[in-house]
Amino acid sequence: MGWDTNRFINHDNIELLLCGICTDILEQPLQTVCEHMFCSGCIRQWLEAHDNNETCPECRKMVTLSSLKPVPRVIKQLLEKLEIACKFN
Repeated sequence: MGWDTNRFINHDNIELLLCGICTDILEQPLQTVCEHMFCSGCIRQWLEAHDNNETCPECRKMVTLSSLKPVPRVIKQLLEKLEIACKFN
C-alpha cells in the first residue's frame, strides 16, 4: 500500500522510511506503542485480519487500532523531503 521505492530519486537512508508490512515507503504512516511504523492502510488491514491476536507485525507486542498514533514530526519531514520521479519519464 506504500510508495514503490524505485520511484524515488534520493535514496539516502530510505530504509528508515519503509513500512514493515509492505516494505514500500511509508504512506500516511502510523506508529505503534512499540514504536514501529507502518502505512496506515497496512497496519489497519493487519489488525483487522488478526482480530483474535492483535500484535505488532515486527515484535509481536500487543497493538490495537485505538493505540496507533501519528509518527514523530521528524519522520513526516523526512518523507516530505523525498523526491519522486514521474513514472511516465
